[in-house]
Order: sequence, then C-alpha cells, then structure tokens
Amino acid sequence: MRKAREAFAFDPSAKVVRSHCHSAFNGSWPGYSLTERAEFLKLVYHHAEFAGIDIVAFSIQPSHFELMVDCPREVKLTRDEMMQRLEKLMDPAQFLIKKDTLTRNNKEAWNILSSRFGSLSNFVKQLKQISSRNYHRQRGSRGGLWTDRFDRSFVQEGHASRILAAWYDHAAIRRGAGTTVDEDRFCTFGSAVAGDERARKMITQLYATPGESQTWRQVAQAYRSFITSDTAPENMRYSKGVLPLLTRPEFLATEVPQLRGGLVLGDEVFAEAFFQLNRHQFGPKRARGGCCIDGQNDKKLWAIRKKIDLRKIGN
Repeated sequence: MRKAREAFAFDPSAKVVRSHCHSAFNGSWPGYSLTERAEFLKLVYHHAEFAGIDIVAFSIQPSHFELMVDCPREVKLTRDEMMQRLEKLMDPAQFLIKKDTLTRNNKEAWNILSSRFGSLSNFVKQLKQISSRNYHRQRGSRGGLWTDRFDRSFVQEGHASRILAAWYDHAAIRRGAGTTVDEDRFCTFGSAVAGDERARKMITQLYATPGESQTWRQVAQAYRSFITSDTAPENMRYSKGVLPLLTRPEFLATEVPQLRGGLVLGDEVFAEAFFQLNRHQFGPKRARGGCCIDGQNDKKLWAIRKKIDLRKIGN
C-alpha cells in the first residue's frame, strides 16, 4: 500500500528538503485556459513567498502541475513577521477578521498559522483549494477538481534536479502541444526565454557552471547542450533483439513513471541512504533500496519504486 510521504524521514542533517510534487485534475474536467494557467502560476509564486518555500522548477499544464521546491526544515518568524506575510497574502477584508482573532492571542489560531510556514503539504493544499474555487466560480460548476492530494518524491540536488527540471520543460512536447522547449510559457525554461527573471534565476542556479559568472545566453546554451546530449551509444543493445537504451532526448520525451512514483530521484548513494534511513517502512525481504531507472543509460538516475523498463512504454 502506498504510504503517505510524510511517513518517510529525510536526511536529518539537511536544512532544506528538495521535493518534486505533482497533482492532476480528477475525471474529465476541461483543462485550464492560457489565462487560468497564468493565474495559477501567480498563485504558486505568491503562496511560495508566503510559506518561505523556494521554487526550483515548474510546469503548469492544462490539467496538471509539477513543482520542484526547496522546503526549509525550520522557519523562525516573529508574530509581527507572520502577520506581515499574512497581510500580503489575504484579501484586506478577510485579513482584518483574521487579525482580530490573532490579536486576541488565540493560541490555536497562531499554531495553525505558524504550521503553514515551510510546509509543502499546506502550500499545495492552499494552491488547490483556491484554484478549485476560482475554477468553479468562472464556470458555475462544482465538485472535486483535483485527484487525491498530491504525489511527492525526494530529489537530490545537482544532476537529478537538472534532469527533472528538463523533464518538466518537455511536458507540452510529451502531450503533443509543441515541438521545442521554448514554446511553452508555463514551464521553467520557456518562461525564462520569454523574459521571466524568476525563471531565469531558477535555470541559472540549476545549469550554470559553479564558480563562474555567466550571462543568460551562456546559461541557455549550457541548458540546450544538456538536454540534447546523447547518454546512450548509438544502437547499443544488451543482446540480439533487445531495444536500444533511450538517449537523453528520448528519455525527456517519455512519460517516466519513476519520476512521479519512485519516491526518490538521485544517484545510487542518495537512494541507498534514504532506504537505510527508512528501512522500517519496507518489507523485511527487501535487500537494498533503489535501482537505476531501467531502459536508459544514465547511471546517476536511481529511484526506489515502480521498476519498469522505459523502452517498453509505447511499444
């Protein structure tokens, strides 16, 4: 049975937990329009600033979203600082009502407010609640818009984060709505190409060469080289009749189940360390933690769940 991600412990020495989260529409609801996707992205930025969560990469599609975020382990704010953030977030009339409750020193209200800072669960919950209300208000509809809560995986910084961010950028290509990563204005790189400084900062932090001062043009070139590099030798086969391993461009253009349901994404050391920390959550017969994502030749991409050969997807 799938366990809640909160049940799993992460490296206790890490001050920040990097996570991938995904959520999709329930049933056959019509997808977001371009305007609604733009409004949803504004909500993401707005609520992330309130919660003290850093957006590392994103993809806002018509009927689902993907976010890679850094959540601090601890957020220390005074009551005045919490109140200031709340004022920026809420409608003025609603804020006055909330302020009255808080100024009466309501302990429960303060505890609920403080629990929202640095919390990925509360962050996604607020996003989905507000977006659901807006969606139904505009259409005069009602009902559950989103499926369940959300899928979460723990992501290693560095190579795994770059791969995942690039995979986000290929979402429109995977659903047949574009041919290049530049076209989608609701993913990290497409938004950066359009001039969004926040998205450019994300791309720069992920793909720029450490210790070097690089222009946006240089970073963009490094990104393009990264996504087009061929990690698998041409026509490489294990034996006669076996399909060749996926190249990086092919991998990015494939719906990879391990990226949403693999629990972790990182190298072998990262996956094994996570497994050992959470050994009690797995069956006693399980000998080791993760495995390299099968069907592609990048040996630094490991996950723990959903073992499936990517070469069989779509064949």
